[in-house]
Amino acid sequence: MELGYEDVEITTQQHPPIDSVQTRNTHPKRRRSEVLLSPTNIDVTHLGENRFSLLAGLEIENAEDCPKQRREDKAPRATIKNAKKTFCPPIFLFDVNIKRLVDQLEAKTPKITFKIKNVNKKKSKLYLSDATVHSEMMALLREKNIHSYSYTPKELKQSSFILRGLYHGTDVDEVKSAMEKTVPNVVSKVTRFTTPYSVKNSYDTGLFLVTLNQGNSLSDISHIKYLLSQTILWEKPKKNDKEVQCHRCQRWGHIAKNCNSEFQCVKCDKKHPQGECQRTNSESSAPHCVNCGVSGHPANWRGCPAYRNYLASRRERIKKTSEEKLVAKNNVNKICQSFRSPGKSFASLFQVNATQAQTQKPSIIEEFLKLANVFLVPEELSLEQQITNFLKNFKNMSKIEAKAEFLRLLKNENTKYGP
Repeated sequence: MELGYEDVEITTQQHPPIDSVQTRNTHPKRRRSEVLLSPTNIDVTHLGENRFSLLAGLEIENAEDCPKQRREDKAPRATIKNAKKTFCPPIFLFDVNIKRLVDQLEAKTPKITFKIKNVNKKKSKLYLSDATVHSEMMALLREKNIHSYSYTPKELKQSSFILRGLYHGTDVDEVKSAMEKTVPNVVSKVTRFTTPYSVKNSYDTGLFLVTLNQGNSLSDISHIKYLLSQTILWEKPKKNDKEVQCHRCQRWGHIAKNCNSEFQCVKCDKKHPQGECQRTNSESSAPHCVNCGVSGHPANWRGCPAYRNYLASRRERIKKTSEEKLVAKNNVNKICQSFRSPGKSFASLFQVNATQAQTQKPSIIEEFLKLANVFLVPEELSLEQQITNFLKNFKNMSKIEAKAEFLRLLKNENTKYGP
C-alpha cells in the first residue's frame, strides 16, 4: 500500500553519557528507575526508502518538549468514533510526547484507527486496530531505540503442538516432509521436544514439537491420526506457571521479541546482549541484579525482592479486577431479582415511600404504568408445558433435583386433576 509519506522525525528522551547522570544517592540498593536523567532530543529525518510505509512521517518527541497550552485553546479530539472496534495488544510507551504523536497519527491517510490510555506522566498505552500497523510501529520504535514493549497480536501468533507416537529415532526433516505432504503450507517447522530435565541428562523424550504458520490452529492438523505409517497423537504443551522474563531488559511480563528497551545483562551491570557477558562463574565478584540493584544474585533469581514485589502487585491487580466483576454481576442479579419479586408488580417498583416527597403523577403516566403488568410480567407455563419440559430434561438433572421437581409436578397434577 503506497501512502506517500516521505520523512520520519522522531524526538525522544535519550540517556546522556554516564558522566552526566545525576543520582540522589549511591546507595547499593538504589534501583535504576531512580536515576535522574536530563532530557535530550533526537532528530531523525530519514528512515530509508519507504521502509515503514504506513508510519512514514511520524515524529515522536520527549514529553517535556511539549509546549503548554491554555485550556481554552484545546480543541476536543475524537480519536475513535466506533468504541466497539477491536484492537491489538497495547504498545507501552515511556517518556513520549503523546500530544505530538496523536496529532501525527490523526493526520495519516488512509486513516489509522487507534486510541491512547495514559497510565501516568511517563507511561502510556497505544492501541492500534490493524496488526500490520502494530508491527510497523514496533519496528519503527526499535529502529529509533524508543523505550517501549508490547505483545504479539493474535493474528501473528504461531501455535505449537506436541506430536507423540513416532519412533524416537525418526529424523526431524522426515517428519517435516511427511507433514508437508499431508497438510501443505500449514507447518512452519518441526523440532525435537525437550525439557530442562532431558537437556541436563541428555535424554531423548521421543516427542516432536510442530510449529504452525500464522493463522493455523490445532483443527488444521488434529484429523491426522497416522504419519509415516505410525499411529500418532496430538497434545497441547503445558503452560508454564512462572512469569515470563524478557532476556533483553530483564523485566517481567513480556519477551525480548516484543521489547525495544536497551539491553541489560542478567549477570552484571553492563548493557550488552545476552551471551556477550565476559563474566565467568569463577570470578570472585558476585553477580549483579539490575532489577533490585543489589549484588549477590543474577536478575533471573526468583527470590529477588523486585520479583516478589512484581508478583504481589500483579496478584493485587487480578484480585481487584475479580472483585469488581463480582460486584457488577451481583448488582445485575439484584436488579433482575427485583423484577421477579412475587406479589409485586412492575409499577410498584417505581412508587416512592411515604417518608419521601410525593409527586402527583399525571393520569396518563398512571395509565402507562398499568400496562407494565401486561407487557413485562413473564407468562407462567401451564402444567402440561412444565411436565413436557421435565420429561425432556430430567436426564440431565441430578437425582435429587429430578426427584424434587417430580414431586412438585405431581402435587400440582393432583391439585388440578385430582388423585
